[in-house]
Amino acid sequence: MEMNLQEERTRAVVIERAGEWYARNRTEVLTEVEARDFLAWLQASPAHVREYLAVAELAASMPALLDSMSLDRTQLTERAKHWLRNNDNVVALRPLWENTSPPARKPTVRAARPSGRLTSFAASILVAVGGLGTILYWQLSEPGLSGLPRSVETSKTSPQRTVRLRDGSVMYLDANTRVEVRFSGNQRLIELDRGQALFKVAHNATRPFVVRAASTDVVAVGTRFEVSRADAEYRVTVTVVEGRVDVISGSSPATPELPSAVQSAGSHPVSLREGEQVQLSAATVNPSVRTVDVHSATAWLHHELVFDERPLEEVAAEFSRYGTPVKIEDPQLRHFHVSGAFDAYDTDSFLDYLRRIGRVEQTDAGVRVLSNPPSQ
Repeated sequence: MEMNLQEERTRAVVIERAGEWYARNRTEVLTEVEARDFLAWLQASPAHVREYLAVAELAASMPALLDSMSLDRTQLTERAKHWLRNNDNVVALRPLWENTSPPARKPTVRAARPSGRLTSFAASILVAVGGLGTILYWQLSEPGLSGLPRSVETSKTSPQRTVRLRDGSVMYLDANTRVEVRFSGNQRLIELDRGQALFKVAHNATRPFVVRAASTDVVAVGTRFEVSRADAEYRVTVTVVEGRVDVISGSSPATPELPSAVQSAGSHPVSLREGEQVQLSAATVNPSVRTVDVHSATAWLHHELVFDERPLEEVAAEFSRYGTPVKIEDPQLRHFHVSGAFDAYDTDSFLDYLRRIGRVEQTDAGVRVLSNPPSQ
C-alpha cells in the first residue's frame, strides 16, 4: 500500500518522537508526569507503539554494529549532530528530482515520469535514514560509551537527576552538580567537577568504577556510595552506603588510568565500609574515618539537609548550592557547630536560624553573616 506525502510526513514525526522517548527511557528515570505523557503518547495510536518497538529493535543492534565498524566515533557523532540539525536533508519527503531541471524535449521523446510507488519508496528510505540518525546520535552520546566522554549537569534551580549508564550503573545527581563520564576498555571513570552524587555501581571485577573529585579517586567494583565536592579548598567527602570503596588521595588528574594513581608516590588508600565517611582536602595529611548515619547522609535525595555537629561554614556551603550564596564572614562563626534538619530549598528558615547567632546582611551578591556587635 503506497503512502501519500502527508502520511510520510506524519510517520517522520512519529519516528522522531519515538527516538526521543526511547532515549529518555534509557538514560533517565521519568517523573510521574513524564511517565503519564509517555503512556498517553503510546495509547494515542498503534503507529506510535509500532515505531517505538522498531526504534528499540534498531537501538539494540546498534552497539554490535558500532563495534564492528572501524570509524572515528567522535567524527561520527559530529556527523550525526549535523544530520539532526539539518532535518530537511535527513527526512526529505519530496521526490529527489523535484528541484532538477527537466531534460530538454525532443520531437519524438518524452521525459519519463517516476511512478508513485518509486516516489513512496524513496521517501520511506529517507524517513528510515532520519530515524537511524536519531538513534545513532543517541547511541554515540549516551553516557558510558567506551572512548566517548559526555558531560551531565544540573543547575541550582533544576530538580535532581537520575542517569543510567551503559554498564548498568546509576548516578543520582543533586542540584548544581556536574560530572563527566569517561569509560574505557579497562576502567569506568566519572569526574565530579562540582556538587554531589550518589553512585549505584554495577558489579564488574575486571573493570573498576572510579569517581575522581579534585585530587581524590574513589574506587569501587560493585557498591553504593556518595561523593560530595565543595568548591572551597577542594574539600571532598566520601560516604559508603553499601559495600566497600577505596579512597586514594593525591592522585594526578592528568593520569586517568587507575594503576598509575594507585602506584603513585604519596598515595595512601583508605578503605571505607558501609556507614563510614571520610573528608579530604588539599591540606589533608592523615584522613580520619568516622561512622555516620547513612539515612542522614543521603537525606538530600529527599531534598532534606541533616547536620550533626557540622561547622557552620560547611552548612552554609551546602545551602549555597541550592539557591542564594551564603558566606560566613566572621572567623569564629565559621567553626560554630550546627545540628539539625532543614529543607534544602527553604533558605528563609535557614536565614532565620542564622539571625539568632549572628548578623545577617543581604546584598546583590548573596548573604553575608557577621558577628553581632558588642552590647553597649
